[in-house]
Amino acid sequence: AEAYYQESEINTWRNSTTQEEMGWVHGITSDIQTQFSSTALDSEVLKHDGSVQLTGDWNFGDQTISGTGDIYTAGISKSPPTVLTSILAASS
Repeated sequence: AEAYYQESEINTWRNSTTQEEMGWVHGITSDIQTQFSSTALDSEVLKHDGSVQLTGDWNFGDQTISGTGDIYTAGISKSPPTVLTSILAASS
């Protein structure tokens, strides 16, 4: 059977954008650059090196980490907490 491609698909391939990549943005209704530009300031993101510290309570799942307490004794069974370590590493 002969394949049928819409003009937008041909233009997409011509511009080196894959259909999978186009799928990532399917359904986005506003300008993508605006969304990137409106991300949190670097000074507002919790850092694993301590340069930006947690100042309030942080709740995830059934756990709460207090910004004033020891992060390793905040009721999490692992030390250092794997989930928290991953989150902090991703924010650096």
